[in-house]
Amino acid sequence: DVVEPEHLLCPITHAMMRDPVFVVDSGNTYERDAVLGYWDRLGEARDPLTNTRLPSREVWTNWDTRRNVQAFLDQHPTFSPDGWDGSRELHPPDRPPPAPPAPEAPPAEDVGEDGLAASVRAHCAAVAEAHGGRLPEELLGHLAGVFGVPPQRLRGAF
Repeated sequence: DVVEPEHLLCPITHAMMRDPVFVVDSGNTYERDAVLGYWDRLGEARDPLTNTRLPSREVWTNWDTRRNVQAFLDQHPTFSPDGWDGSRELHPPDRPPPAPPAPEAPPAEDVGEDGLAASVRAHCAAVAEAHGGRLPEELLGHLAGVFGVPPQRLRGAF
């Protein structure tokens, strides 16, 4: 009867790891799908063994554990680990996470007859109002630089 070595078992699933990864912020090793699923269910990244809050969800393939699993399988050619559904194949390492959805482009702003976007016009109008209805010359250059418009365009509008 073949006994799976304790050091090759995932602390979460208690099954032999097929895709062992170590958590970068703790150094502990788990089955990739088990630790990622644990974090998803928990809603935050905590190390399953220590319950320590982690600054990231970064994991990397634990190549040493992976080699040890393969060596164990090679030593026991007829053995299929528990939970592997009869397979003896390791999962491909370092599967990239799914790409996040592409951000939507911000809607184009309406540009008025003065050549200024509505948000630029509103901001500059508020600044001008605070300064007696006109933009002070010392602020004109600053605002032109911030908004990427020629100073003469702001000067003409305010």
